Amino acid sequence: MNGAIISNNENPVQPTDILLFPNPTSNQFTLSNLPLDIEKIIVVDAYGQTIFYQNSLHSTTVNISLDNLANRLYFVIIEGKNIRETEKFVKP
Repeated sequence: MNGAIISNNENPVQPTDILLFPNPTSNQFTLSNLPLDIEKIIVVDAYGQTIFYQNSLHSTTVNISLDNLANRLYFVIIEGKNIRETEKFVKP
């Protein structure tokens, strides 16, 4: 079964074409090409602390401000009914 994906989930997680830019970034970043069924966006730092949380999204594009964040590596977790994607970005 080389290369086979086995899943017993009726609604498997689907790959997406979500874009995060600019990266690295200093003041804000944009997530675009978001599917409309996104339920929440979470930004966490490298230590797992939640820095930003937004739910009930109804847009294909979201701008997130980084003004008060320290310079380091962060992760953006994007979740929806059939979507769970993690992107990383750097604030230098």
